[in-house]
Amino acid sequence: LVATTLYNLGGLYRHQGDGPKAKQFYERSVAMRERVLGTNHPDLAVSLGDLAHLHLLQGEWRQARKFFGRSTAILARRTQRERLGQEPTGKRMDETVRFGRIFAALIQSTYRVSERNRSDASTHAREMFQAAQWAIGSEAGSALAHMAARHATGDSRLAALVRKRQDLVTEWRSLDQARLGAVSKPMAQRHTAAEAETRNRIAAIDRELGDIDRRLAKDFPKYSALARPEPATVAEVRRHLKDNEALVLVLPTPALAPTTGETFIWVVTKARGRWVRSPLQPRELKALVDALRCGLDYIGSWQGERCFDLLKTVYTETDYQSAAPLPFRLTLAHTLYKALFGGIEDLIEGKDLLIVPSGSLTQLPFQVLVTTPPTTDEPTRESFAQASWLI
Repeated sequence: LVATTLYNLGGLYRHQGDGPKAKQFYERSVAMRERVLGTNHPDLAVSLGDLAHLHLLQGEWRQARKFFGRSTAILARRTQRERLGQEPTGKRMDETVRFGRIFAALIQSTYRVSERNRSDASTHAREMFQAAQWAIGSEAGSALAHMAARHATGDSRLAALVRKRQDLVTEWRSLDQARLGAVSKPMAQRHTAAEAETRNRIAAIDRELGDIDRRLAKDFPKYSALARPEPATVAEVRRHLKDNEALVLVLPTPALAPTTGETFIWVVTKARGRWVRSPLQPRELKALVDALRCGLDYIGSWQGERCFDLLKTVYTETDYQSAAPLPFRLTLAHTLYKALFGGIEDLIEGKDLLIVPSGSLTQLPFQVLVTTPPTTDEPTRESFAQASWLI
């Protein structure tokens, strides 16, 4: 309770613009939570995240990156441990999903550190390639893991390991919650021996889970990869890429003062790689995607005023029934292409693209992007035939 109060006071001073006072209370909260709750508790991850944000507000990018890194490491470890525990409910999501903004903030702060120290740029790009995969992670990952667990019953050895892991995760969660309740009691009511026993059992469970995960990876590698997917490293991606292929990962990140929302792009080929920032913010990307969808889909797009607001034109049911071309804007398709691929054109030229989108870009069929400025924006068969489509 004291740690929570210190944390809230830090937030109050931060909102009042008193950075030094806010830092003082945040640091006390972090130290107390780490001492009492251990180095792997979600409350500590939250405190570290807000301390990092305070450094972000003050333009201290390196310190922000340091604390965002510690926070996300806790979230990643807990998520990997808790997968394949009891079935998730609507109230329970992977902590990497609930705190995805912290992963995004880590990427934003690291990009600025990298800009100021180019000697570490390639290392930062590889690290943030994995962080981006955590940021993209969703409840689908947990659902897939539990589906895999249910189908594991066909192999008795695998099923036994999975059941044991699930039981251990359930016990770990119960003990973790009990530990929090125990250390929150007044000193006169605390039982240090029982608390130590709980800590030791939690540590033992962690070791057992590690042993099981290593056995799963060794004896059942395909199951392990499906049930407990980990972010791929750049080196792993390169091992799977062909010489004529390039993987492109796109991550729009939300605004976190003082930064605006930003869009980052990673490209990986067999021999080279690059990490760039798009000139367009996520809200601008979404507007472009929505506008292009208006030129692709009548039924899904033209009910309401959204397309008229975006394109300043009218397309009616009569136009649709008469097979008039939808108002697909080639100039917008080229603008979006340049925003996403302009900084990596030399790496993707002549290659087959494997694209990993997120956010609004999951609604975009990338083959409709246009690689060179169109001569006209009129939606006609001739202009479409002459366009330099990405495909």
